[in-house]
Amino acid sequence: MNLVFETNRTKEYEFTDEELYRLRPQHIARFFGVTAYGKEEPDLQNDNPTKARSSTLEFAKKAISYYMPNRNMTWNMQTEQGNPTKATVLNDFIKVVKKKEVRKEGKASQAKRPMHISEYTQLIDKIRNGDLQKKYSLAAYFIFQFHMIARIDDVMNFAQEDLTPNLEYDFTLKSKMSWSKNITSEERANKQIILGAADPKFCTILALAVHLEIAIGNGELEQEGRLLGISKSTASSTLKKSLRQRILNVHH
Repeated sequence: MNLVFETNRTKEYEFTDEELYRLRPQHIARFFGVTAYGKEEPDLQNDNPTKARSSTLEFAKKAISYYMPNRNMTWNMQTEQGNPTKATVLNDFIKVVKKKEVRKEGKASQAKRPMHISEYTQLIDKIRNGDLQKKYSLAAYFIFQFHMIARIDDVMNFAQEDLTPNLEYDFTLKSKMSWSKNITSEERANKQIILGAADPKFCTILALAVHLEIAIGNGELEQEGRLLGISKSTASSTLKKSLRQRILNVHH
């Protein structure tokens, strides 16, 4: 809106409906141009969108649409009424950016890929051959994350009280991932079963047992209730170092 109306509003400012009614598809197209091409009126045939991906424009389009007073209406070009983000010109703009990406003329993809199983096993080996003070807790951290298909944040905030025995099947444990990004209410944080494995690189029960035995024996179990006692920065840096070393090994 600052770009369109040449204002200096802060993020805290709430635009009125009257101000939002003034927004037109061409205004949003100018914003897309600056975002993807670095200029307000790019040559869509000859210029390349090296500043942003089509997914960024699609997200921006959706975000702008949320604030439109008539967000459920299609855009009427004749009367200039409705939701300007639903105008054909914007969809065409994004299609051009996507086509450029296919031709390798746009911004390179920054999409994350899943970890390969060989990268995971190398990570566990590296940890277990590393710092004695952290190797058991770090190994348990990543083995637990792998088993639960969880994010680093989920495991970092996993509480002691969320690991419980399974009275129905005593060879398993139960866990509750309260920090999962898909959990929006307490009722959705269901108990999940933790199974063992014949391979020590994958056995969550063994990894947690060793970690807890050593942590309790050394008086290192976190007072605030975190089970694994590993910070997000420590886990992230360990993972990055392992992957970086693997890449170097492959190239050499």
